[in-house]
Amino acid sequence: MNDSHVSSAASLKPPRWLWAVLVICGGIAAAVLLGDPIGDRAFGNVVVLIASFIALVCGLSWFSIRSGHPKLIRRLVPLAVVGAVIVAASTLRIERLSGTLVPKFVPRWSKSPDQLLGDPVEGEISAALEVTSQHDFPQFLGQNRDQQIRGVGLAREWTTAAPRVVWRRKIGAGWSGFVAVNGFAVTMEQRGNSELTTCYRLETGNIVWWHAEPGRFAEPRGGIGPRSTPTIHDGHVYVVSANGILTCLVGSNGKVRWERNILQDVGTTLQQDQDVIVWGRSNSPLVVDGKVIVPGGGPSTGPCISLLAYDALDGEMVWRGGDQQISYSSPQIAELDGVRQIFIVNEATASAHDISTGNVLWEIDWAGSSANNASVSQAVSLSDNRVLISKGYFEGAKVVRAARDSHGNWSVVDLWHEPKLLKTKFTNVSVKDHFAFGLSDGILECVDLNSHQRQWKRGRFGHGQILLVDDLLLVQSERGRLALVDASPKQFTVLGELDVLRGQAWNHLCLYDNYLLMRSDEEAVCLELPRSSSTL
Repeated sequence: MNDSHVSSAASLKPPRWLWAVLVICGGIAAAVLLGDPIGDRAFGNVVVLIASFIALVCGLSWFSIRSGHPKLIRRLVPLAVVGAVIVAASTLRIERLSGTLVPKFVPRWSKSPDQLLGDPVEGEISAALEVTSQHDFPQFLGQNRDQQIRGVGLAREWTTAAPRVVWRRKIGAGWSGFVAVNGFAVTMEQRGNSELTTCYRLETGNIVWWHAEPGRFAEPRGGIGPRSTPTIHDGHVYVVSANGILTCLVGSNGKVRWERNILQDVGTTLQQDQDVIVWGRSNSPLVVDGKVIVPGGGPSTGPCISLLAYDALDGEMVWRGGDQQISYSSPQIAELDGVRQIFIVNEATASAHDISTGNVLWEIDWAGSSANNASVSQAVSLSDNRVLISKGYFEGAKVVRAARDSHGNWSVVDLWHEPKLLKTKFTNVSVKDHFAFGLSDGILECVDLNSHQRQWKRGRFGHGQILLVDDLLLVQSERGRLALVDASPKQFTVLGELDVLRGQAWNHLCLYDNYLLMRSDEEAVCLELPRSSSTL
C-alpha cells in the first residue's frame, strides 16, 4: 500500500481535535441532561443547544473541507443539512416553549387552538356571585392567598375511589386560573383577537356569561393570552388584562361597572410597557377595605409606581404607593408586628405598604429584571414576624424578619438566603407548620424554614402548580398530570396519579369543596375528588 492510499484512508477518520470537540460537547450535554450542574434547567438546555451546534458545525466543517471523501459527497452532505434547516424554518413555527425552553413545533400555516374557538354560547341563568360560602375560592391562591385549603377531608389514596371527571371542555389560551364562588367559576381566556372573562356553572361546565375586551397578547417565550387570575368580591369580578386594563364586572351578568387603564395612570404606553413587562401583566387584583390594589409600573426611564389603589365601587384613584418597577407577582395582605400591611414583590425589591395610604413601611433588595430573571412568586408571611421570598434564576429562597423599634420605625434583618432552595420560577410555595413545599425548578421540594435545610427533593413535575389541602399536596405537572402527594417532611410519597389535561398547564389550581378545577392553554376540566371515609 502506497503513502497516498494510507493518507486517504486516514483522512476519512475524524482528527483528534474533532474527537476532542465532540467529547467535550457530548460530556457537557450529558452532564446537563442527567444532572443539574448549572442550577437552572432552562439555562442548561440553552447550553446543550449551543454545545450541539458547535459539535455540528465543527463536524460539517471538517467533513466538507478536510475529509478524504469524494468532493461531490463533501458538498452534498452539508447542503442537505442546510437545506433541511431551511425547509424546517420555512414550514414550521414554534407554538410555545416549555418552562425549560423546550419548543413545540407546529406547521407554520396552522392556527393556534384558541383561534379555532368561536364565541362562547351563554346559558339562561345568572350567576349569584354575591352569595358566599365556606367552600369559596374567590381569589388568586385561595381565600387567604396562601395556596392552602383547610377542612376539606380528601381521601388519602385513589385506589379505592379515583377522581371523577365532572366535565371537560376546550378553553381559550392563557395562564389565568379559575376562581369559584357559590357554584360558579370564573377565569380569563384568549379567543382569537379578544381577551375574555368567562363565568362557568361549576356543576355542568356551561358558560353563564362572558365579557370580551379587544386585544391579543402573544410573546414567543411566554405564550398567548391573559396571565392574571380574577378576584370575586361582594358580587363583583375584578380582572387585569395582559395589556394593563383593570375592569370591574357585575358578577351576575358580566356587564362592565367601571374600567381603568393602568398604563395611562402610570404614564406609560403599551409598547413601553411590553418592553419592560416582557411576558405580560400577570398581577391578580387584591380587594381589601373597599379598595382594589394592583401593581402600577411605568416606563423604563421612570418614574415608576409600585402599587395603585382604586375605589372598589367606582374605580376612582385612592392612592399611589412606592416607586419601584413591577414584577409578575401579586399584592397580598399580611400582618407583621401587629400591623396589617400589603406585601408586594417588585422587579428588584420586595416591599410592604400601609393599606390606607400606600406609604412604604419597609423595603428590601431582591434581585430581578422583569425583562430577564423575572420575579413571579408571592412573599409568604411566617411566624415571629418573618417573611419568606423565593424565585428561580439562581436566587432561591430568603427569609427576613421585619419589626418596629420603640419609635415605631421599621427595620428588616436578613435571617438566611439559600440560592439552591425553593427555586420557584413560575410557582409559589405552600407552608405547613415550619415546612415549605414548592416546585423547585420543576422538582417538588420540602424545606425546613427554621434550619433552612432540604428535607427531600423528588419528582419531576416541570413548571406546574401545587395546592396544599390539609395534609395533602395536589401537584399539577406542566404537562397536565395530577398527583396526590403526602405533605410530610419525612419522605416523598405519591398517593395517587392521573393524566388530566392536554396542552401546557402553567395555570393555578382551584378547589371548591371537593371539586378541583384545572386548566391549561387548551382545555379545562372539573374533577370530583374522593373524600375520606370520616367525612362522608
